Amino acid sequence: MRLLLTLALLPLAGCVTDRMTPEEELADVIGDRVAQAPVDCVSTAVLDQPRIIDNRTIVYRRTGTIYVNRLRSECPGLDPYTTLITEVRGGQLCRHDLVSTLDPGGTIPGPKCQLGEFVPYELPE
Repeated sequence: MRLLLTLALLPLAGCVTDRMTPEEELADVIGDRVAQAPVDCVSTAVLDQPRIIDNRTIVYRRTGTIYVNRLRSECPGLDPYTTLITEVRGGQLCRHDLVSTLDPGGTIPGPKCQLGEFVPYELPE
């Protein structure tokens, strides 16, 4: 019985090691794009859903531009499996705005964390 259980778990062990590190995932998202000068705000009207890379990095996409936001400090509970709650004022998402997280199935948001600058990455011309 023990042998069968061990053999059944072996395929799962390989799946765990195939996950990209946050640095690899960010590099994959950015691709061939080139960093531009940081901006303080981006319009929320044209942004796709945010993608959480790690507890300090959030990626936003707008058409061909990728915006990488590194929070001012690590945000407890911020990971790819949480829901991001963003407090937006005036139709723009700006440096110093606050975000918090909500665990799957949870009802109480986590601590508030402050956004940093938005670094746009664009395809070279």
